[in-house]
Amino acid sequence: MSGTATAQAERTGLSAIFYRFPRTFWLVNTFELFERGAFYTMMAILTYHFIYNVHISDSVVGIALGVLMFLLYFAPIVASALAEKVGYKNIFIFAFILIILGYLDFWKAHDAATLFVGVLAIGVGAGCFKPMVSATIAHVTPEKDRDVGYSIYYWMINLGAFIFPFIVGFYIERTLDDPGLYSLAFLISGFLVCINVAICLILFKDPVKADWSRTVMDSLKKLPVILKDKKFIILLVIYSGFWFVYSFNMTFLPVYIVDFGLRPMWFAIAWIGIVNPLTIIIAGPFLSRLVDKYSVRYSSIQLMIAGITLYVLGMSILAFWKTLYAWMFGIIVFSFGEFITHPSFISYVSKLAPKDKVAIYMGYAFIPIGIGNTIGSVASGFMYSEFSVGMHKPTIFWAIVSCIGLLTVAGLLMYNRHYTMKEAPAEEKAGPDGRRGVPFKGGLGRAWNMKATPVLVLIFIPLLLVSSVGVPADRFYRDEIVLIKVTDYLAVTENLGQIKGNSQAQSNTEIKVNISLQNVINTTFKLLWTDEAPPGQLWTNQPDQFSLKVVAPDGQKGEQGPVANAVGQEGRVTVTLQWDLMNLTGSVATGDYNVTIVMGNAGPNTLKRGPGVITRTDPGNDWTLDVSCRYFQEQKPEK
Repeated sequence: MSGTATAQAERTGLSAIFYRFPRTFWLVNTFELFERGAFYTMMAILTYHFIYNVHISDSVVGIALGVLMFLLYFAPIVASALAEKVGYKNIFIFAFILIILGYLDFWKAHDAATLFVGVLAIGVGAGCFKPMVSATIAHVTPEKDRDVGYSIYYWMINLGAFIFPFIVGFYIERTLDDPGLYSLAFLISGFLVCINVAICLILFKDPVKADWSRTVMDSLKKLPVILKDKKFIILLVIYSGFWFVYSFNMTFLPVYIVDFGLRPMWFAIAWIGIVNPLTIIIAGPFLSRLVDKYSVRYSSIQLMIAGITLYVLGMSILAFWKTLYAWMFGIIVFSFGEFITHPSFISYVSKLAPKDKVAIYMGYAFIPIGIGNTIGSVASGFMYSEFSVGMHKPTIFWAIVSCIGLLTVAGLLMYNRHYTMKEAPAEEKAGPDGRRGVPFKGGLGRAWNMKATPVLVLIFIPLLLVSSVGVPADRFYRDEIVLIKVTDYLAVTENLGQIKGNSQAQSNTEIKVNISLQNVINTTFKLLWTDEAPPGQLWTNQPDQFSLKVVAPDGQKGEQGPVANAVGQEGRVTVTLQWDLMNLTGSVATGDYNVTIVMGNAGPNTLKRGPGVITRTDPGNDWTLDVSCRYFQEQKPEK
């Protein structure tokens, strides 16, 4: 055995996974990390921002998302064909430039027209980008490693989808406190894609050599060849159902959680979209090993069926249990299903494709995603407007989505039975991806192949729909919202004055502060103190400890401390309470605030004399409480 082979054999854990794949594999996964991080940062706030801040209607936003999804998943067909002529690297650079321009447009978008301009740029750019990554992985990864390779690829997508929306949600909502600044998220997305441009120009090399002698028509004329693969086309149509269901997670889930009061005040809007990728990041390594283990026993189609079933279960939890913990649990469940489903589908397609048509097949693999997301995004706008906004019955909305998922499961069960039981020899039934024997001998394999199984799945559809209709209407919080138009209101910070006092050691001082302002964004209470002068020149006054507790008129609480000042310097402790005016009227922050100033240890005066230290009790300390408020002030029109 060679030295290299011996070293590889000795590697275990993450090291073994890393060296199992070539450098190009990790480069394109880095592209995926930043591009998907940018995309999901945008998607985390897009519907909320354009409905609540820019004030575009639900149905128009739904149509815009439909156009985005159409371009996002049909552009890969052309891009994957042209890659053979112009090279993968050139397609990557072209895609990144368009995406950056789209995010810059969203940054300044103020109406439906500018929204659609950004949609066109990002749709074409991201659509050209998507097949290049999956096709590159197919070229540089041995077939035996494809299932694991695509699981890693999917894990990287979700890593980006978690990290960057989390940062944006924390910085914009929890720090800047101004809903008008949501548009800064689009600038952050553009910056992330700029990083990809630099990496691509410096490090990336084409996995296959570009053939510039080809004409554009030479590249495109291969596309109809796929249409002759009947089995593949049927699969694409069935699999579109899964992406119809998935699209609702990408579009109206954040708005639904806000509209029906399921989001706690401390939970940023952008964070709603990170529960799904965070689940996959945490569970991904475990699920990857599980997929790797069972991909030997079960075919990719069977893994897809199991994954979609889990996804539908998660959506059903969203439909019928409307609490914070229920919707988070529902997202966790369907995240498991998503992670199992899509990597299995990509792996299946990569094995079906002839070697000289891998990029073409990968381009067509995005067709079901395009069909499902396009129809789903447009339908979600109208369905949400009808059932959730109009009737205040979001359960019907989510139940219909789940039923489409059940139809997809039934379709895949019939596809699996037809193409695995009829096309293989009787003595050794084979899966459509070439696996033989074990998958179809008893147990779960037998249940999947029974004629009655699809019928049993379909029975749940009328049961789910009837149950959803019987659920009472829910409280719709958007009816109660005072919408703050940033163009009509100005965010103002006002210092409301100071309160001075003195506290003794180990004591509580209670103060009532009245704030009469309306449309409050946040209130800040800042406690300041400085040690009094020591009793003599040789004495030192040790630090004092203070804590600050605040209870707002609506019961919201904030507490900081204990904090000690540095010797001889000013000490401070600050409590800020904030309100989301997109989810509340703002009046709940108006009224009496109960403030408690807690003094702990009053640092004693000390005198170092000879070998010992003399101490003198410090009975307390003076302090100043600074109160300020940030609120929306209506801008009066000029006469």
